[in-house]
Amino acid sequence: MALFKQMTCDTCYRPLANIGRHNRYYFCKIEDFERISKTEFIRNQAKYSNPYEPRFNYDTSECSQLHDYVYCYKFDNYPQANGYSTWFCSNECALEAAIRMNCILFYYDENDRSVAMITPQLKEINREIKEPPYTPLLMMEWPADQWLQQPKDFQDLSMYGSNNVYPTLSLSKVNLVVPNRKMVSSLRKMFTTPSFAKNYFGNSSSEIMKAISEMIPDNYDESAQIDFGRRAEISWFITDKQNCFVGFIHITQKYKALPYKWVLEFGISSEYQGQGIMSEVLPKVVSFARKEGCDEPIYAVSEDFNIACHRLFRKFPNVQEIEKFMIDQYAGGRMMHIFIIPFLEAQSSCR
Repeated sequence: MALFKQMTCDTCYRPLANIGRHNRYYFCKIEDFERISKTEFIRNQAKYSNPYEPRFNYDTSECSQLHDYVYCYKFDNYPQANGYSTWFCSNECALEAAIRMNCILFYYDENDRSVAMITPQLKEINREIKEPPYTPLLMMEWPADQWLQQPKDFQDLSMYGSNNVYPTLSLSKVNLVVPNRKMVSSLRKMFTTPSFAKNYFGNSSSEIMKAISEMIPDNYDESAQIDFGRRAEISWFITDKQNCFVGFIHITQKYKALPYKWVLEFGISSEYQGQGIMSEVLPKVVSFARKEGCDEPIYAVSEDFNIACHRLFRKFPNVQEIEKFMIDQYAGGRMMHIFIIPFLEAQSSCR
């Protein structure tokens, strides 16, 4: 098992046994869609077959015994190598995303040896032409050797296992548990305590406090499950041994100032501070991440004046500390401390 090495389906979040061109889908936003008769399509060829626009038309009239429809799509662009893409375990899951996001999804279908499409109307089109509901629409005119991915891009992920259970950790003083809705109000209360907001966001003005309150939704627990499913963040609530809320900690790739890097963030309610809780929790979380396949540096960012936080991270062997001027929406520009826990050395505990 290696959670940090797994790739998951972006709809059902099941870990994928492998990834490659067969299950990587590229999104194109639909700007206009019309289902028209074949007669109307022929009469308006200049519109529906405009070579200067990214368009796709699927004619069901020759195969359908129901109607003579042509499904006409105009999208924002043709698939781009640097465009938005993600992985799904099946066309069923891809279709859910196509409908939800009003997009056409392109991928390479190895069975049909063709670039293929999933559109929001896929089931309807297949019903017209008497095909199974999730049969993709093929683009045989797109040569396989010109597709965005090739067979060499295949990656076997089976060695990382298929476990998808949200992890929990039991420590001597506290437990790290799956976020639950009953404790969300306690999380919000902690975040909107002026002293906490000052240490965490660098600002505790009334305007900032209002924004902070609104950033923690009532369904925070659902968001945490989704982020874990996508392997974008693992967020734990910290509880004492009586299951009372103590604080939170998460390791995330959603930190805007450090994109695509794993960042540690945490917070403890005032009544639990000074008890050595984070001295135990931080190395445990880093050790967990390493055992689960996180072989990259782990970052943490702290306010310049948050000396207690600095002391915690300085306990890690060979940790790097950088002072850097940073800007955010809460406290504007100021000097911050960035701590970097390297991979090899960070596998040992804090001293």
